[in-house]
Amino acid sequence: MTRLWRIVVLGVLLLNLMPSSTAHSSALDWDLPNGHFFTQANGYHLGSNPSVGFAVTDEGGVLFWSEFKRLGGVAGVGFPISRRFEWDGFTTQVFQKAVFQWRPEISRVYFVNVFDQMHMAGKDDWLASIRSTPRPLGEDFDAGKSWPEILAARRSLLEANPAIQAKYSSVQDPLNVFGLPTSPVEDNGNHYAVRFQRAVIQQWKEDVPWARKGQVTVANGGDVGKEAGLFPQTALTPQSAGNRRTSDDGQTTEFRGLWVVATDVTSEKKIRDIVRRAKENNFNALIVQVRSRGDAYYRSDLAVRPEALKTAPPEFDPLEILLREAHAEGLEVHAWMNTLLAWSSTTPPTSPWHVFNRHREWFMIDQNVELQGPGAKSVSDKYYYEPGAYLCPANPEVRAYLVAVFREVVNSYPVDGVHFDYIRFPMRSGAAGAALCYCEHCVSQFRQQFGVDPPRKGTAAWSTWQQQWDQWKEDQVTQVVRDVAKAVKDIRQDIRVSAAVSAASRWDIALGRTHQDWRAWLEEGILDFAVPMLYFDESNPGVYPPGEFDHYASVAVDTGNADTRHRVYPGVAAYLNSATDLARQIELARRAGANGFVVFSNGAMDDSYVRALSNSTMATPTRPPSVVARKGSSPPPPPRPVPDIPLGQLSFVAGGQSQALDRLFYTRQGKSVLSIEQQGIRKVIISFAGSPGEIAVTAQRLESQEKLEVDLSAYVDLARNKFSVDEHLVRIKIVAEGEVGAHGRFIVKDSY
Repeated sequence: MTRLWRIVVLGVLLLNLMPSSTAHSSALDWDLPNGHFFTQANGYHLGSNPSVGFAVTDEGGVLFWSEFKRLGGVAGVGFPISRRFEWDGFTTQVFQKAVFQWRPEISRVYFVNVFDQMHMAGKDDWLASIRSTPRPLGEDFDAGKSWPEILAARRSLLEANPAIQAKYSSVQDPLNVFGLPTSPVEDNGNHYAVRFQRAVIQQWKEDVPWARKGQVTVANGGDVGKEAGLFPQTALTPQSAGNRRTSDDGQTTEFRGLWVVATDVTSEKKIRDIVRRAKENNFNALIVQVRSRGDAYYRSDLAVRPEALKTAPPEFDPLEILLREAHAEGLEVHAWMNTLLAWSSTTPPTSPWHVFNRHREWFMIDQNVELQGPGAKSVSDKYYYEPGAYLCPANPEVRAYLVAVFREVVNSYPVDGVHFDYIRFPMRSGAAGAALCYCEHCVSQFRQQFGVDPPRKGTAAWSTWQQQWDQWKEDQVTQVVRDVAKAVKDIRQDIRVSAAVSAASRWDIALGRTHQDWRAWLEEGILDFAVPMLYFDESNPGVYPPGEFDHYASVAVDTGNADTRHRVYPGVAAYLNSATDLARQIELARRAGANGFVVFSNGAMDDSYVRALSNSTMATPTRPPSVVARKGSSPPPPPRPVPDIPLGQLSFVAGGQSQALDRLFYTRQGKSVLSIEQQGIRKVIISFAGSPGEIAVTAQRLESQEKLEVDLSAYVDLARNKFSVDEHLVRIKIVAEGEVGAHGRFIVKDSY
C-alpha cells in the first residue's frame, strides 16, 4: 500500500498554522527572474540573516514557482525549507507543508508521500516518541480488497472522530492533498491523531500553546521530514541571496568540464564510453573538439571531413551522436573550435578544398613576408615555439569565414555552447618576440590608423611603435570573438560562448605573449566564461616549485571584477598529474574563488583514474552555473529564411519556347528552392553554369498545380562554393515551353 501510494498528483492545499507571505515581504522576500526568493525559513531568527534563504523558480522548465502560486503560495504550502535537489531520480523541493517532485514525463508537480517515506526509512519509532504520530497499519490491511474497497476501508477509519473526518473532507481534493489514512484514530493523551500518507491530522483535548481545546490542526509534512533527517543536509543548507553561486537543485553549482580531443570521437563506441564515464564520475559538461585543423567532425559545407574519419561510414557524424548520448544523460556539450590555427603538419593537407590549400592568402606571414607554418622557410621558426599556420584575424574575409563556420554549427546542432581555442596570435618565444602578421591587410590597416607601417623586430621603429602594434593586434583578435559571439547569440540567446585562454604569473605577460585580452572579453560580455590553461606537473618541483599552481590560479581567477571572477574556470592537466595531485589542484582553484574547472583531457585518464578523481573531489553530482541539466536532446533549429531572389518572369506572345531567363544568384550552405508560379506552361528546363545536370519540369508536374517548388540543392555544386562571395555566385538559366498567353514567375527561395 505504501509503495503503491508513494507519490500522488497534488491538488489545492489549504492548510493552517502558517503566516502570510506579505507580512515581511518588503525585507524578507523578493522577486527573482522566473521566481521568488524567501529568507523566512532559513534557520535564523526572523530577519536576523536576510543574506541567505531559498529560491522557488521555474528554471529549466521545472515549474515549482508556478505551482507554488497556484496552490496559494505560503498560505497553501508554507515557506520553502530546501533548495532543489535530486531525489530518487527526480527534481525535488521541500516546503513546510508539502514536498514537490517534478515528473518530466507528464510535466507536472507531484506531492511526495512524506510519511510513507519516513516509514520506509525506519522512522516510525522516532515519529511515535517525538511527534506523537501513530504507526501505520500493516500491508495486510488491504489484502484481498479491490481498489474501491481499499478506498472505502481506509476512509472509514476516520469515522471514529467526526472532527478529524470533517477536516479531511474540507479541502477540495483530500485524496491528493492528504493521501489516504494509514492509521486508525489514535488516542495520544492530550490529543487524537490520524496518520496520512503526507500529513498528520490532530484534534486537541485541551488547550496547548498552538491550539485551543477541540481545535483540529495539521502537522507540516515537510517540517517533520526535515526534523526526522529524511532529506540530504546539502539540500537544506540556505543559498546566498546576493551573488547566488548555487542553483535550485540543492547543490552548489560548479562547472565540471572535460576536454575531449577530436581523435577520441572517431567511433560511436568511443563516444558512448566517454559519455558513460563522464556521467558516472560527476562531470557535467563535455567540451568536444569538432574543429581541429581547419576540418569538421560534423556535417559541413564550409570545412572538409578530417583525415581521421576517412575509414568511417559517410553518414557517421560525431557531433550528432555526442549530442544525442550526452543530452540524454543531462550533460552539456560545448563545440570546441580551433579558430585561427588551421594547419600544423609539415606537409599541406591532402584535400584541395581545405582552407589552407584554397586560401593561402588568408594566413599570417612573418616580417620577412614568408608564410608562417607549413611551407615557410626556416627563418620563421626562430620566432615561434609553436609552429603552425594561423588565419589572420585582420583579414575581413577570414572574419566572415569564421563567423560562417560557427553559425553553421549553431544552426545545425543543439549545442550548449561554442568554445574558442587558438583564438590568439602564436605565442612568443621569450625575448625574440612575435614577428606576425605582415600580410597586406595588417600593413594597410595599421598604416591607415597610425600613418606608418607596422614595426619590424630589430628595427628602430620597433621600440617606438611596438606598444601600438601589440594593442592593434589585440583589437583584431577581439573583433573575431565579438563578431562570432554576436552571430551565434543572434541565432540562440542561450548559447554560451567560452574560450581556452593563456595564463601566466602576471596578467600582462599572458596578454603580451598572445595578444589575447580575455579579461576584456568577459567584462564586455562577449565571453560567458574563460578557461585559463594551468598545466602544472605537481610531481616535478624542479620545474614547478610548490605554490606555483596556487599562484597562477589566483592570478587567473582574480580578474579584478566580482562578476567576471566567478566565470573563470581553470583548466588542469590530467596528462601531467596523478589523480591525487589533480584533485589537489582543483581544490586550490576552488580556494582561489573559481566556480568550475575543466580537465585536459579525456584521453589522459582511464576508468580507475577518473573514479579516484571523482571520489576525492567530485563525490556528489552538481550542475553548471545558471544551467539546468537536459533530460534529452532538443531538435536543431529550423533553417533561417532569407529574402527571396526574384529571377524574373516569362510570358508567351507566340507559342513554342520562351526566351531564356539568365541570372546569377547567391547560394548559401542551405536549401535553395525554385518557386514557379505559372499558368499554361508545358515544360520548364533549368540548367546551371559550372554545375552538373539539369532539371526538366514536365507538363505532368506543371498541370498538377499552379504553384510548384523545385529543390535546387542537389543540382548546385556546393563543393566548389566554399568560402568567398564570388564562389557562391551560381548562374541559372531557365527556358519554358507554352501556348500563347502562358506565363510564369520564377523566384529562388533560399534558407541557411
